[in-house]
Amino acid sequence: MKIKVLQGLNLQNSQTTVVAEMKSVKPDLIDFFKEMHPIFMKDYEILDGKTLKVKTNLPSLWKNQTFLQPVEEYSMGTIDIDKAKEQMLEVASAQIYSMSTIPILQAAHKMGYETIQAFLNKGILPKNRLNRHYIIGIGKEAAQCVSASTTGDSSFSIKTQRDKIRSNQFIEGMDLPIAPWTQVESREEIPEACETVGFPLVIKPVGLTAGHGVYVGLDTVKEMEEAWDKIQEYYANMEFPKSGWQKKILIQRKVEGQDYRVLVVNGKVEIATHRIPARVTGDGKHTIQELIEIENKDPRRNISLPTHVMKYIVIDDDLIDIVRKNGHELDDVPEKDEIVYVRKVASMSQGGITADVTDKMNPQSKLICESIAKSIHANVLGVDLLVKDISKPLTLDNGSILEMNTMPEIYLNAFPIIGKQYPDIGEKILAGAMDPTIHTNRVVAVGKIDRKTLEEKTQELFDNQEKIGLMYEKTIFINGYEINCGISIESAVLSLKKNRSLDTIVLHYNSVQEIEDNGFGFNNIDVLIVTKEESEQIKNTTDKYSAEKKIRKVVIL
Repeated sequence: MKIKVLQGLNLQNSQTTVVAEMKSVKPDLIDFFKEMHPIFMKDYEILDGKTLKVKTNLPSLWKNQTFLQPVEEYSMGTIDIDKAKEQMLEVASAQIYSMSTIPILQAAHKMGYETIQAFLNKGILPKNRLNRHYIIGIGKEAAQCVSASTTGDSSFSIKTQRDKIRSNQFIEGMDLPIAPWTQVESREEIPEACETVGFPLVIKPVGLTAGHGVYVGLDTVKEMEEAWDKIQEYYANMEFPKSGWQKKILIQRKVEGQDYRVLVVNGKVEIATHRIPARVTGDGKHTIQELIEIENKDPRRNISLPTHVMKYIVIDDDLIDIVRKNGHELDDVPEKDEIVYVRKVASMSQGGITADVTDKMNPQSKLICESIAKSIHANVLGVDLLVKDISKPLTLDNGSILEMNTMPEIYLNAFPIIGKQYPDIGEKILAGAMDPTIHTNRVVAVGKIDRKTLEEKTQELFDNQEKIGLMYEKTIFINGYEINCGISIESAVLSLKKNRSLDTIVLHYNSVQEIEDNGFGFNNIDVLIVTKEESEQIKNTTDKYSAEKKIRKVVIL
């Protein structure tokens, strides 16, 4: 299989294009991704049944060998389509995990920013979580993000929110409403801590997320000790052991109320969401276990799809205990329309659902959430509240602040199961992370042009340039100093784009043939410098892109 990437504008179209020459290509697998979400591609075409051309703003998603291989194997009839989809989704999910990433990338492309995976290495991606880190923009204009967390979030905010003890101390220091709590460092301290804080209680690990290890509504020392033991067992069985501070445990008095996630973006509450614990609704025919199995067939819960907005309800010992405490067994058949809760914790990761309540939230409560986000210098912050009435002010009589998160799963806010959705949230997040007044100059030069001449011409074109990055003869230069040589054009283009010190990036191609093989390199070009000889060969293309304002200026040498 032969694969090449035509980066940015190219001689075939105005979209980055991945070209894969294969033994045969059939469209059903490609259609599967095209129909899933427009983020994956703008369009595709198949030439002579063997050449696949995918127009996309995410070229590494399509270039990756492990991604394209099942397409070819399926086309050759060596694997079935379900197996091919499974393999393709494995790679796609590693790069775009969920609908928390998709709105950010979609907004970036709509706003005209290029996107590059931050840890891309020679064009091939390893299968790990680092694939979810993206650079938005190029050169000095760029920011970085992983899901909703961006470089607009301060280091202080990240360190504060990840430690629940530190978070509680900060909230207390602002004299904001938070239920009584204390840290417990050993099992032996539990009885005294229970007496100090007072029942009913919640026990939760400091460094875990997604509701793992959280036990709610405990009324006796014995229940607390049993929960402590379960948490320690959970830690012991983790694939990646936690460090010391992450193993700290706190207990907190349980307050009455419903669970809410408030999303603060750039200092303003944008969305408030009611988080509802996992539940099933009886139909008078199926058992609770069967109802869970039916619920898990909802494609919105299919976590193999990057577009999932819910997660599976997993049947485990904790779920069975909760069902029993609610007076049922898994093989019971609930009456028609009877709601049976199977979790206490209102966590999406444990199968919960969501409902939009933004318009119902009290203005005083919004001010409190905004105060926290501003005070810890977080561009994006999810603030968790437990309140009796979301329409009333947040006081200890009405509820409590629970915790905060600088990398919240924004899909639970943006795409609630019940009520209004907010697909434009990515644009608001990037508005706080990007500075629209900063622009990296994009220069493309084509033809036999002396390096010194090219550097002097670039200096003439732009003022106030502290650093100019240049790709010339497979060598990278910054301000005339050689940085690296003998590298591919694709690698050179990516490395310059990822360098945030650069005011201007210049990409030089010796001939139109190099443009044919690699593309121009940018989605938009500020200045195209081209020799007379080469300009005639691409005149129609440059005239077209100039008319579309994708090339702002053409200089012929």
